[in-house]
Amino acid sequence: MGGTNTILTYVLLVGLALVIPFPVAYAIAFAVGLAWTLYATRRFVFRSDAQWWVLVVYLGWYLLVFGVGQLVIHLLNPHGFWPVAGTSLVILAVTTPLTFLGGRVIFARGGASKPPRKPESRMPNELSTGREE
Repeated sequence: MGGTNTILTYVLLVGLALVIPFPVAYAIAFAVGLAWTLYATRRFVFRSDAQWWVLVVYLGWYLLVFGVGQLVIHLLNPHGFWPVAGTSLVILAVTTPLTFLGGRVIFARGGASKPPRKPESRMPNELSTGREE
C-alpha cells in the first residue's frame, strides 16, 4: 500500500517537475500522496480507528515532513531529467522513513492498533441448526 503510493507520487513528481517548477510539482505530488495516506494509513496499514485529533497531529507531522522535502529541493536545486529524478529519489529516501515512523508513533499513541480481524468460526452443529448445543 505505502509502496504503491510512493511509486505513484514519485512518477507524478518527476513528470510534473519537468514542466513546472520543482517546488510546485513537489507540493502537488505531496498533496495527492497525503490525501491517499490520510484515508488508507489508519484503515489498512496501522488498522486503527483513530480519533479526529490523531489525524490532525498526523497531518501536522506530514506538513513538517513536507518542509523537509522542500529543503532538500532548495539545497539540491535540480534542473533536467536526471537531476530531477535523482533529487526525487533523495527526497523519498529522506521523507519516507520520517512519514512511516511518525505514523507508527502517532497512531500507536492515539488509536490502539488492532490485529487483523479473524472470521468467526462456527462449530458444525451451529451451521446446521443455527444454534449452539
